[in-house]
Amino acid sequence: IYKITIELTFEKFYVAGNGEWKKSASNLQARSAIDMSTEAAQQAAAEVSAQHLERWGTRTHITLWLESINMHHYVTSFQNANIDSASLLLQLKPHDLTELRVEAGDRDSLLKHLATLNSKAKITGTERYREPLWRLLQERLITPQELQMMYGVLQGAIRIPQHKREALETGLIYLTAGRVTSDTAAEVCKDVRRQAARMLGLMDQDLKRGTPDPKKEEDMKRLQDTITRALRGKYHVAYQKLSEADPKLDGTISIDEFVNRVVNMLPTGTEAKKVRRLARARDKDKKGMIDYRDFCDDFASKDTKHEKRSGNDKKSSARSKYSDSSDEGESRRRRSHS
Repeated sequence: IYKITIELTFEKFYVAGNGEWKKSASNLQARSAIDMSTEAAQQAAAEVSAQHLERWGTRTHITLWLESINMHHYVTSFQNANIDSASLLLQLKPHDLTELRVEAGDRDSLLKHLATLNSKAKITGTERYREPLWRLLQERLITPQELQMMYGVLQGAIRIPQHKREALETGLIYLTAGRVTSDTAAEVCKDVRRQAARMLGLMDQDLKRGTPDPKKEEDMKRLQDTITRALRGKYHVAYQKLSEADPKLDGTISIDEFVNRVVNMLPTGTEAKKVRRLARARDKDKKGMIDYRDFCDDFASKDTKHEKRSGNDKKSSARSKYSDSSDEGESRRRRSHS
């Protein structure tokens, strides 16, 4: 068996022992089989470009990777061996490449590229998103607070709908691959930020907080005085209204329920956003729950007038009872005297 290799510009041909011409892993068929106009193919190209190995799970990924390193003439060999994922690709050893009929010169180059992929595969978690996120931060398209929130979403510490998280991951991958602009990726981050803020009971202004705002502090103090005056002597009323939103009877309610019920107990015109800001300030553990018992103890005083009134009623009833008994004794003495 003999083999003669003939270099013809971009394509490689072999002469087999039976004298027939044979094209090795023809890339013409492989390229025609991948329709880059489809969304799936475009996403696969972006994932290959960004080397997001966890998403390499189709033959398209492997084909596009081989093309990116100018090894397109081995596409058919890899497809015949059913290598269609990054995990299988990274398990290849030198003897495996020999069985795939990879030439000696290409074998060394392919092993170097596999070593590079192995080093990328060791980067886990949110590390792969560090570069695009820092790029957005340097371009001042997101704030440091938003950067921390994006990391929280990607790590799973902040739970948002799955499709929102996948949109964030895809947007950052596309940014790394150059398929979207920084402005587009920043818009995705803003949308995720709003969703995460709602889950945490935050507002947009909190993510841009810097030095304390004296005006806001004054508004907060004025609101606290308003609540104290409105709930003076209404401890039991406030406690009952807030506890109605506590089916578990654990002494805590959500921020939304707290804001709605407190606003209804305050004078007309009180802004709900100020009450929400107060609620977030009282949410020390950032779980979105408020201990309404502590709130009532801090702002609502007990109805001392009612208690005094009850005490006076008891005294007056006792006094009237005593006077009644005295009158009855006096009349008895008068009848006895007569």
